[in-house]
Amino acid sequence: MKGNNGCDSILLVEDEAISQKIALCMLEACGCVVDIVGSGEQALRAIANKKYRIIFMDIGLPDMQGDELTLEIRKSGNSASIVALTAHNDAVIKARCLACGMDGFLAKPLTVDEVKKKLIQFEMLKETE
Repeated sequence: MKGNNGCDSILLVEDEAISQKIALCMLEACGCVVDIVGSGEQALRAIANKKYRIIFMDIGLPDMQGDELTLEIRKSGNSASIVALTAHNDAVIKARCLACGMDGFLAKPLTVDEVKKKLIQFEMLKETE
């Protein structure tokens, strides 16, 4: 099934159920269809089975850190845009996320406006939507 805006190849990697629901509601409000996984291992399996254009990734997963997972994804040759999701909004963490190959950064709590900006930045939505 395709989202209203063609926004149908999104993976959300988040282990907390409440955070999953919040992010899902925001992405669906933008017309996106989202696959959700709760660990790094599940993310690697999902990515092996489907091509995603963008991955929203919590950086503190139960089985591996987001930077470690990003390095694994990049090592496999995958070029999907990866956006870090974290409650720690400081320059050091942001720099670490970008240095490992992530393409963007969103601080929790998420807002619909910030999610939309990322979707526009990575050409998943048009500016007027």
